[in-house]
Amino acid sequence: MVKKQQAQADKAYDIQTNVMLQQVRAEEVTIEQVQRSTRSRCRTPKSSVASVSLNATVLKPAEAERQRIETLAEAEKQRLIRKRRARLGHPRAQGEAEAEIIFKKGEAEAGP
Repeated sequence: MVKKQQAQADKAYDIQTNVMLQQVRAEEVTIEQVQRSTRSRCRTPKSSVASVSLNATVLKPAEAERQRIETLAEAEKQRLIRKRRARLGHPRAQGEAEAEIIFKKGEAEAGP
């Protein structure tokens, strides 16, 4: 029964990690597309103004969101690790896991 629950927790962790990584990759692809588009527009003086605007309105928010997602994924990973340790007999680990996830979420929501 314990091994079954551990296997389920491991699978849930793997799934959550993959979802978070997919979100990060999607943001990276968006950033790459915007950068390519920006590079092609930056060949004229007018495009430098557009580039600055694009950087402020698209790239920086996308980068902040990517960092937020990575922070949340790392926090979730740490929570699952600590939760697993707590189930295996580390009573203090559960409280630490909960405190860490709250701290990481706060950092992610506060932004850079």
